[in-house]
Amino acid sequence: MRNLLVFLALFVAGCPSFERYEHRLDGWRGRGAHQLVSVWGSPDAVMALKGGGRVFEYKTPVIVGMFCETRFTVDRKGFIQKWWYYGNDCRL
Repeated sequence: MRNLLVFLALFVAGCPSFERYEHRLDGWRGRGAHQLVSVWGSPDAVMALKGGGRVFEYKTPVIVGMFCETRFTVDRKGFIQKWWYYGNDCRL
């Protein structure tokens, strides 16, 4: 029971961090992929999409089960359209 309470406390404490991370990602919509690369560095992977778009993937190193994968969809003109992330360490 004590472990469950510790987990819940840590989970709730982390929620605002995820909100800040999402707000940060929202700021990239409509910006150029070249700007993203200049700030975030080269992506860990780039995947081609039908129609000429691409997905830029960034991964944090896995440290004791903590990780984050963030992806940005870039249209064929080079502008970021959307993002998504997955992991338990996606925060500021």
